[in-house]
Amino acid sequence: MGNQRTDIMEEVQGMYTSLYNVTLVVVDGLGNEAAFTDGENKLFAALDAVPEAGLRDKINHMFEGRLSAREPFFYDLFPGVHMAVVPLQKNENPDYFLLAGLLVEEGAQKTVETSLESAYGKKNDWKEIIRQTPAFYIEEREKWLARFQKAANVLALCFDGQSSPENHARLMHRALQRHSTEELLDLLIDGLEEAEVLGIAEEGEDGVYETTSVTGKHKEAIEPISFYPGEGPLGKVLLSEEPLFLENLKDRPQSYFWQRYGLSPHLFFALPIQKTKGASGVIFGGSFSRGFLTGKGKDFLLTMVSVIEAKVKTDWLAEENSRQIQQLESLVEIGRQMAAGPNIKKVSYILIDASLSMSRGNFAMLLLKKKERGKYRMISRGYSRQELEFYAESAAAEYFSGLDTELEKVKQAEAPWKEPVLECPLVFQGEILGVLCVGTQEVRTRKMEEFLEALSVIGGVSMKLAGEESGLSMDKQLGAMHLAVKQFDPEAFALSSRAAEIAEQYTADGKFSASFASSITGACRLSAYSPAIIQELMPDSQVGEVLEEGRSLKEGVNKSRLITGAQAEVFAMTLLYAEDGEQKKIKAMTNISEEWKKSFLNFLDGTFINDQELFIQGTAEAAEEPVVSALQNNSSLSSREQEVLELIIKGDNNREIAEKLFISDHTVKNHVTKIFRKLEVPDRARAISKAYQVKYEGF
Repeated sequence: MGNQRTDIMEEVQGMYTSLYNVTLVVVDGLGNEAAFTDGENKLFAALDAVPEAGLRDKINHMFEGRLSAREPFFYDLFPGVHMAVVPLQKNENPDYFLLAGLLVEEGAQKTVETSLESAYGKKNDWKEIIRQTPAFYIEEREKWLARFQKAANVLALCFDGQSSPENHARLMHRALQRHSTEELLDLLIDGLEEAEVLGIAEEGEDGVYETTSVTGKHKEAIEPISFYPGEGPLGKVLLSEEPLFLENLKDRPQSYFWQRYGLSPHLFFALPIQKTKGASGVIFGGSFSRGFLTGKGKDFLLTMVSVIEAKVKTDWLAEENSRQIQQLESLVEIGRQMAAGPNIKKVSYILIDASLSMSRGNFAMLLLKKKERGKYRMISRGYSRQELEFYAESAAAEYFSGLDTELEKVKQAEAPWKEPVLECPLVFQGEILGVLCVGTQEVRTRKMEEFLEALSVIGGVSMKLAGEESGLSMDKQLGAMHLAVKQFDPEAFALSSRAAEIAEQYTADGKFSASFASSITGACRLSAYSPAIIQELMPDSQVGEVLEEGRSLKEGVNKSRLITGAQAEVFAMTLLYAEDGEQKKIKAMTNISEEWKKSFLNFLDGTFINDQELFIQGTAEAAEEPVVSALQNNSSLSSREQEVLELIIKGDNNREIAEKLFISDHTVKNHVTKIFRKLEVPDRARAISKAYQVKYEGF
C-alpha cells in the first residue's frame, strides 16, 4: 500500500475516532491486522493489553476459518460489550473488515464490570473504564452501524485499487487536509466529471434551508435557493434522509423546481448530511450537459460526502463545545458580579441580560415580590410594558399568592400570545423572592432549563443578600431625607428622583465600586439640600463633598479634587441631563474629563430596560412610573448597524429587521456581516454576548 493511501487511512481513522470516542482497526479476512490501530477507547485499550484471553484472542476466534459477511453487524465480546464489524467490500467474501469499538450497552454497566473483574481480576479500575466508554442503546444500533459504514466507504478506497482511480485517492488525501466546506466542494467537483455544480444547503432562520456554499457553473443562480423540509426535491431529501439521484432530467416534470431559478439540469443528485439526529443539511449538484452518473462517479460522490459530513459534524461539535464553555463562563462571571456588591437593581439587570443572551428569545421579564401585600416590581427587556402587563399580572398572582408550594422549580409555560416561556422562580430557603420569565425556542428548552436552574440559585441568594444590605442605617437615613424633599418641594423631588435613576443605571454595570456608585446616587437624591447640611448630618459619607464639587462643575467652575473628582463629574453630568433630557450642555462642558464624558454619553445613547413597580389587580390602585437603563453601544458600529444589532438582541430575524427598518433582506444581511466582523464574532449569539460584555466590562 502506498504512503499516500496510508496517510489517508490515518486521517480518516483519526477523524472518526475523535468524533465517536472509539478505536478503529482494519483486519483482513482472517482477522490479521492490515493497518495500524487508531483511537483512545479506554475499554478497547484495557482489553487489548490483557496477555491471555484478551481482545486479540477474541477477534481471532471470531475470524476462525474465514469470516463471510456482506453487511455490517455487532459482535458481542462479552455480554453487554459490543464491537462493530463492517466489511470494506460488498462481495461474497470480503478481503478486509473495519472493527470499531468498544461500546457498553446502557443498563448493563454493572454486569459488564462484574464479568471483567471475574475474567481479569481487579488490577484495572473497570468501573471507571466503563464510565469513560460510549454507551450503546439498542434502539440506536442502526445509527452506529451507519456511522461506521461511512468510515468504511472511505477506507475501502485504500484497499481497492482497481475500482477506485488513483486520482480519487489523491483527491481524498487533499480533502482530508482541507479546513472549509468550500474547499471540499472544489475538490469534489474536480474529481467528479459528471458534476458541473455543487452546493450545500443548511438550516437558517425560521426553519428555512438556505444555500451556504456553492461552486461550479451557474453559481449566481443557485446561491438564492431556499426551501422548507418537504418542499421540492431538496426538501424531500431532508424528510426522507435518503439520497436522491435523478437522471435524464431535461424537460421532465421533476425539473420544475429548477426552472424557477432559470436552470435546466440534465442530471441532479442530493444527499442528506447530519450533525445530530435527523438530516440537518443537503449536499446537492448536477450537470447541464450529462444525463447520468457512472458507478465509479457515484462511489466517489458517496465517499466524499462522508468526508464532508464528518467535517461539518466536527465543526458543529467544536461550536457546541464552545457554546457550553461560554455558558459556564457566563455563570462564573454572573456569580462574581453578584458577589462583588449585592444590589437588587444590579442583580436584576444581570439576570435579565444573562438569561436573554443565552435564550436568544424575544424577551426576558423579572418580577420581584415587594413587602407590601399584592405589590410587585417588573423589570423587562424586549417587549414593551403594555405587551407584558397582562402576563406579568397573571404570573405574579400565581407565584406570589403563597398557595402553591410546587412552584420552586423551573417550568415550561406559555405566554398569552402563545410564545414558549421558561419560568424560573428565585428561591431562598423556601421563600419565593421573584420569578424570571424568559421567552425561548422549543428546540433549546432543555438546555435553557439547566442554565436557568443554576442562575436561579445564584439569583436567589444574591437577592436575599441584596435585600439585607438595603436595610443599612446610612441608606435609611439618606432615603428618609430624600422623601422629606417631596413635602416641601415636589419639583425638586422629581428632579432628584430622575437623576438618581439615571445614576443607578449608569453605575449598575459592575465596573464601579459600591462606594463610588452610592456617593453619586446619594448626591443625586439629596441634590435639593445644601452641601454644608449634608456634610454636617453625614460626616462619614462622601455625599456632601460630591454634592458641593458637582454643583460647582455644573455651573462651569474649573475645579477638581483627587478624592471625589470622578464622582463629582458624573454627578454634574447626571443632574444636568435630568433637568432637560438634552445632551448638548454635557457635550459643551469643558471642565469634565473626556473619558468620563464619552462614557456617560455612550450610556445615554443606549437601549433602555423597562423597570417598574405594579400591583396585582384588586390589591392596589396604581403603580409607579417606569424607569429605564441603557445598554452600551460598541463605538465602532455605525448608527444603522447599532439599530440592526438592537433588533438582533430583541430576537428579530432578518426579514423582521428589514420590515422594521424599511430596507431589503440583502441589505440586512450585509449589515449583520459587518457587525460580526467589527465585533469579531462568528454568529448572532456571540454578537449578543459581546454586546452584554461591553455593557458590564466598560470601555
